[in-house]
Amino acid sequence: MTLQLLIPILILLSTRGWWLRGAVSMLLLLAITALLVVPWQIRNYRIVHSPVLSTISSYNLLFYNAASLAADEQGVGLAQMQREMLKRVQAKMDAQRVSDEASRLKLYNEWGSKIILAHPYRYTYVHLKDDLNSFLPNATEFLELLGVTKGGKGTLSVLNQYGFRAAIRHYFGKQVWLLWILSPLVALLGVTYLGSLVGLVVLARRRIWFPLALLLLPVAYLLLIPGAPSCPRFRMPAMPHICLLAGTGLTNVWQWASDKLHWTRSY
Repeated sequence: MTLQLLIPILILLSTRGWWLRGAVSMLLLLAITALLVVPWQIRNYRIVHSPVLSTISSYNLLFYNAASLAADEQGVGLAQMQREMLKRVQAKMDAQRVSDEASRLKLYNEWGSKIILAHPYRYTYVHLKDDLNSFLPNATEFLELLGVTKGGKGTLSVLNQYGFRAAIRHYFGKQVWLLWILSPLVALLGVTYLGSLVGLVVLARRRIWFPLALLLLPVAYLLLIPGAPSCPRFRMPAMPHICLLAGTGLTNVWQWASDKLHWTRSY
């Protein structure tokens, strides 16, 4: 919903004096968005007493974001901490003799917020570190779709706790040779990232602010907000923006290389 509010503001700012036209476009987009999401918010309010789009945010707050912080503090894996928290939640629910979804979500929010607010600076570090998982190659899910490997092994938990090499050994086992097959795809992703960084610098140096904001802000929103739940598939909605930035950067690199080659040949 935040992203839906951000885009109309960018539309309004891009009109350069045509405020009426920009305002009409912004209101039209907001009206269409409201038509789609408000009925679902009303439905959720009637069931869980909160006008949320999804209850998954409350679950993630405790069992991913807060659990990731607690796991980092105690030096244990995320999966282990999630199991411990689930037991505590169930014990609390049993003690209060409640089982409805609204009470469960309230407990998720209270406990999750309490854990995070107790160590806000450390949580910020853990959150941003977990966000990097979205930038990993989506090789594991690709191999699972092909039926070569199987999921559900807690690879990201091993990655966050023990590092990249341990995660590779954990997931691939004796099939590390599969990485060589996937290396061209990994290399292509790396070139895309590098090109997007160059594109960002090019647009900033040329002060082309509106296209830069339109491409960069959705990427920042989509990839910095999740934290602990982050995984490569979270990157998919942001990839069109990343690819457009990469196209800008690689085009400028190609032009620079062509100019250099032309200057060298002229001498």
